[in-house]
Amino acid sequence: MGNQGSTMDIRKDQDTSSNDDLASSSLRSSVPQFASTDYLYSVASAPELRTNPIRPKELQVNLRKYHREKVRLPASEIQWAKQLVYSHTQKLLEYCKRETGVVSGMEYGGTMYERLESKRGNEIDVMLVLKTGSEDVTLHEVVPKLYSKIKLVKDKADTKLARLTDKHGYLQPAKMQVWLDRLAQKWTEKTRRSSDGSRVYTHKNGPAIEIIIRDTNRGGSVTAQIIPCVRFPDESGDYRHYVPCAFKECTKFELGNTSERSILWRRTFSLKEREIVSSLDRSVTSTCRLECLKILKFFFSSDKKLRSFRFYLLKTAFLHYRTTDPEWRADQLAERFLGMLSYVQECVKRKDLPHYFLPSVNLFKGLSGTARDAIDCRLQQLLTDEKQLFYAIYA
Repeated sequence: MGNQGSTMDIRKDQDTSSNDDLASSSLRSSVPQFASTDYLYSVASAPELRTNPIRPKELQVNLRKYHREKVRLPASEIQWAKQLVYSHTQKLLEYCKRETGVVSGMEYGGTMYERLESKRGNEIDVMLVLKTGSEDVTLHEVVPKLYSKIKLVKDKADTKLARLTDKHGYLQPAKMQVWLDRLAQKWTEKTRRSSDGSRVYTHKNGPAIEIIIRDTNRGGSVTAQIIPCVRFPDESGDYRHYVPCAFKECTKFELGNTSERSILWRRTFSLKEREIVSSLDRSVTSTCRLECLKILKFFFSSDKKLRSFRFYLLKTAFLHYRTTDPEWRADQLAERFLGMLSYVQECVKRKDLPHYFLPSVNLFKGLSGTARDAIDCRLQQLLTDEKQLFYAIYA
């Protein structure tokens, strides 16, 4: 959910000194920056820094071929997947509304809705929004702007939500998941085989309910994550969205030793991320931001030494990096690709990657030293040896 860990798969059934100066100067900013992308690229390409320098024109050609042959998902596959998910989740939504009276709607996110779809590592996240308002529930922050407790207001909130709270009246994610799982199971029992020839299965997956939709006519299946969501209006007239927290190793630095983990909700920025990323290159067709990010997404997920650098971290780094240079012409794809690799390496070396919407939060605090060292080493190989880089692309 913008964040972290849910996946969607589409599959066929058959199946250096100048660098030091640069880094020290950028420590003054909470967001890692470079003097200019051109300088960064020349450093990454300088023959004296490598045994096998990268040739920009050759890299450009290979990246385009990589995108065309390995990364890009056909438009027909994208349309099929989205339509299949939308059709069935809307039926589930109507069932939830009718049976509970406390569900207001759904919000769709993940890479498939950010125009970052590819042949691997796609995500479809569906937030099931509860029917609450500022008078029904109150927010109690535990980790400012990140994690909160959500408490029902007696005599104002829908009494049907009371059974999803603990003894103190706080909405409890575990109870919420059981409730949603039972609803989904009852719905699938009624509609396991649809008139369009698809079959639907659901089961628990972390804090979410995973829905698997198999198209028996066309062949293939789509998997999406459905998660309950509570939203609050903010000062700007927009909404803040909260979802159950998935307690992983990477959240320890944020939560510390709080004893209230079982009732915490995490603020998600997935809809804001969707708005920003999906709008990339919309107005100008001869730019390469979206193409570059798609390639990076697929490249990192395909390289076993870079997989620990989760896509949420990569996307955050990209959102920062894209502002360092206003020019992203189509013929600059190789330059920007190398620039992003160097940018990520600088972030890793400094152990600092600010949250895009909450700059005071360092996302690297949840990344182990061993993982950082491995990523740094791999990026150094790729940036200083064309053979290593081209082999990784062709692998």
